[in-house]
Amino acid sequence: YDLAKQVWRSREILVPFIKDLSAHKNKPFTFDSSVIADQQRNDLQNLCQVLSKKGCLTFKKCKNNFEIIPTLSRANKRFLHGLWAEEITLYLIDKTLKTFTAKRPLKHKLFWNVKLKRNGSAKDNDMELDLVAQVADRFYIFETKSGEVVSIDKWVDRAHLFDDKKNRFITCTADENLNPRIFHPFRLFALPTLETQFTQILEKDFTENPALPISATVPTPEKKV
Repeated sequence: YDLAKQVWRSREILVPFIKDLSAHKNKPFTFDSSVIADQQRNDLQNLCQVLSKKGCLTFKKCKNNFEIIPTLSRANKRFLHGLWAEEITLYLIDKTLKTFTAKRPLKHKLFWNVKLKRNGSAKDNDMELDLVAQVADRFYIFETKSGEVVSIDKWVDRAHLFDDKKNRFITCTADENLNPRIFHPFRLFALPTLETQFTQILEKDFTENPALPISATVPTPEKKV
């Protein structure tokens, strides 16, 4: 979680780097740092130091590049391939909910990696949901994609299953260049603008409809001794 946030803080340079690292798997490569700012170069070095301590790589900082030798485990590859984006979605949704509910009597909960199973199914689970946010009596289901492939068929099926007048299914992408209008009426949120987009949805659901359900009532605080 902390590593994902570190990547996100300097995402302009660190996201391309971890994509390169993931793509090369365990083959040595050189990452060009000749045209980036000094602060970005420092951020890249800091990330390499953290990843080195975690056994993900060894590196050498040169004048115009970083020489990288990956030593990735299966879990490391899974994180670099896309799990980092799921954890950033969790971070951004949690941050948005705390800000939105700070002045509103709305309870909220977050559920990560939710597994659903059909009655009678022999499988361990039939569907996994990256992130589910419960706000009062509404549910917001988030699916995160770290690259350009957004699995349209799966997206449409889940939108039809979960999205209705009360609940929302939202696909999030780390690729901010994807035009969300192409996918209308299905919702596509880019991670850089996720906080703003999710806040707009919440305002529409709860501010424009101020009558709160019983489940959203805040209990009377206990007296402090």
